[in-house]
Amino acid sequence: MKKGFSAEVVHRAAETIRRHRLPCIWIFMLGGPGETEATVEETLSFARTAIRASDAVFFTTGIRIYPGTEIDRIARDQGVLSLSPDQMLEPFFYVSPELDRVWLAKRIRRAMRENFHFMNGDTFDLPFLPTINRIGSLVGIEPPLWRYTRFIRRGLRLAGVDA
Repeated sequence: MKKGFSAEVVHRAAETIRRHRLPCIWIFMLGGPGETEATVEETLSFARTAIRASDAVFFTTGIRIYPGTEIDRIARDQGVLSLSPDQMLEPFFYVSPELDRVWLAKRIRRAMRENFHFMNGDTFDLPFLPTINRIGSLVGIEPPLWRYTRFIRRGLRLAGVDA
């Protein structure tokens, strides 16, 4: 992805965040160019072992393609995208052809079941999330709400909700 940093730098950042007790939300884009099942597992392993349960981990599946960007060129070169730029008003997401989208979605869901501080876009589709946010505000819980992800998800699970 040409981000300009290595996995070693990310590990050092996690250690610094942990050492200084900085609240943090980590965001991982899964499915980029070159992503494989092995690299997804490597990312999930890092999230399980290097990120504190008091922090939140957000996973996205795929990377939105904007016309004229590097990911647009890659997707076209790989034959993943054939839409013309004027047909791309609706979001179109790149997922590495080396990954099965169904496997990726299932793998993220399994990781979320095992780690209450993990979440994805489906987490924000829960219809009662605004109510939980309002109740938290009324009882004096300070935002951001993501700091309480693991408690909210654990409570919802106890209530029988697959969250």
